[in-house]
Amino acid sequence: MKFSFFKKTLSSMPAINYPLELEELIKWANLHYLPKKIFPRDKAELLALETLEFSDLPITELPEYLYCLPHLTKLSLNHTQLIEIPDSLGQLTQLRELDLSFVHLYELPDCIGNLSNLNILLLAFNELSELPNFFKHFKQLKKLSLFNNQLSEFPEVIQYLTELTELGLSGNNLVNLPEFIGELTQLTRLSLFNNQIEHLPHSLIKLQQLRELGLGGNQLRIIPEQIGLLSKLNKLSLSNNQLQNLPYTIGQLSQLEELSLAGNQFSDLPESINELMSLKKLSLSSNRLTQLPNSFKKLTHLTELWLSSNRLKQIPEFIAELPYITELGLGGNRIKHVPEFIGQLTQLTKLSLSGNQLKTIPGCIGELINLEELWLNDNQLTEIPEFISNLKNLTKLHLENNKLTEIPYFINELPKLTHLEFYNNKTNFVPEFTANPRI
Repeated sequence: MKFSFFKKTLSSMPAINYPLELEELIKWANLHYLPKKIFPRDKAELLALETLEFSDLPITELPEYLYCLPHLTKLSLNHTQLIEIPDSLGQLTQLRELDLSFVHLYELPDCIGNLSNLNILLLAFNELSELPNFFKHFKQLKKLSLFNNQLSEFPEVIQYLTELTELGLSGNNLVNLPEFIGELTQLTRLSLFNNQIEHLPHSLIKLQQLRELGLGGNQLRIIPEQIGLLSKLNKLSLSNNQLQNLPYTIGQLSQLEELSLAGNQFSDLPESINELMSLKKLSLSSNRLTQLPNSFKKLTHLTELWLSSNRLKQIPEFIAELPYITELGLGGNRIKHVPEFIGQLTQLTKLSLSGNQLKTIPGCIGELINLEELWLNDNQLTEIPEFISNLKNLTKLHLENNKLTEIPYFINELPKLTHLEFYNNKTNFVPEFTANPRI
């Protein structure tokens, strides 16, 4: 009786009438052999779908009926082989995130303009030379990525996107930043690497929410004093520009944790940098520095310091006062002597002394027990002392381009060593242990 009742109840349940378009979607998915974890074949699951990740799949077309998926809010099409974007994509008005990166777009179809609820729009690595006027309707857009396109002018329609918090325009051909950039007051991240920007507008100081500012790889010669008013910055890159001076006001950026000044023309730096008490990463490589202020010892939170490719004859003494330093780059200078205090930096995991004028390796190097990478190449070394075998965590050791006559046997006692460079020395003898597959 119970079984009969249950059977009758099941038979009396109304059938679910699924949209006929679902059948077409399933046929399309089968035709393209899409994995079921990406595109389910169960109709109920399909109707409940919120995210479609077509990334890196070799699809050349989209089905017409994606609009019948009422809960779809994220669509990723990056690295696909789409020949064209169908007009039906404009019917996905519930979309919040759309990724069209790496799809060789030369222009955006008008149907994209219907997606006025977008919060995130990713268009990196295309061939876009301008943005259409419909962008001004994207009032809810918070993140816009336009990395590596063909933009030669800053798109004017961006001024209407006042809710933007992240804007990426790196890798284009921009020469100027417009004054209206200051109207994007919600920005927390602005990436403008690798353009041709020559100056910064005064309105930049209006971006009081900015946390990250990337200006590396441009043609900047002057940084305005007002930079110090961007009080919430924690990452600032000014690398690979034409800078010779920094404003003293740089020291007002009290929340700054990462500062890159590499690849400029600095021969000295303002002492106010020592006021950046939150700084953890400082890159000064490829400049013209002959010395650094001893007051930099106040930067006690530094974990990374890169001074490679300058004109230093001595290792700055303040480095001895940096207890948390884990990466130290001193390669490509004119250093002849390594002071004993280097042995105090026991947190070091990377140390580069390559491209200097070293003839010997001091015993203090053997005290760096946490060292994982040691670069001693391109010096004038004639021997490797046995205390190098103390560096039990060493995975990479660069000894190439020296005057070494042998590879010492104790190198094989480094249990984690996987990478050894020894070419261009004064020996052709390769000991048997170097055939160890671990090295």
